[in-house]
Amino acid sequence: IYDSKTSFADPAVFRAQDDYYYAYATQSRVQGRVENVQCARSKNLLHWQRLPDCLPQKPKWASERQNFWAPHVSHFNNRYVMYISAEQNE
Repeated sequence: IYDSKTSFADPAVFRAQDDYYYAYATQSRVQGRVENVQCARSKNLLHWQRLPDCLPQKPKWASERQNFWAPHVSHFNNRYVMYISAEQNE
């Protein structure tokens, strides 16, 4: 997931029901654009496939900021729920 041009900070990894491991990380610049929540998946924890930004649209209450970090995903009531830390608008 990590290369010399991209960070994958504060990662959270879990194994989903589709037998993939999913990793979520703090915002970063990826290929010249900012991703709010980085995502990747792997079958074996060695080879990773980057996925699109998992928070492509900022929530209204944090839309004026660019501080999203430490995402965490849980499986709850047959749904996946993402928790993030973010700086809210003033």
